[in-house]
Amino acid sequence: MKPLLLCVVVSIFLIGCIARNSKVKLPAGIYVNQSESEFSIANDTVILKPEHDDWIYVRHLITYKRKLDHGFGPVKYSNTEFRARFQSEDKVVVNPRNGNRYSFPDVGGKLIYNGTMYLALKD
Repeated sequence: MKPLLLCVVVSIFLIGCIARNSKVKLPAGIYVNQSESEFSIANDTVILKPEHDDWIYVRHLITYKRKLDHGFGPVKYSNTEFRARFQSEDKVVVNPRNGNRYSFPDVGGKLIYNGTMYLALKD
């Protein structure tokens, strides 16, 4: 009876160690999008850096300039930085401040933010 109990305890311990050490691959890299309309030109960059456990540092940079009758207006920009948990079951990172979602489709090298597709830069 004791050897059987010992085998059960050791098996549970090993299964727990394996489950704890199986980490989800976090999205990382630089994703870009460029868009243009009759009124403006915009360049977006999203930088993802994995941190500890399932936390990700996100930096979202947006630069844009308005088209004027004779050229362009000054370049304007916005910069958003935050840390959030990667939700592996949904493949999404949610900005805790405003709820904006950065999702990762099954096709590699892509990110979707507010319905807009961003492509990963290659090293």
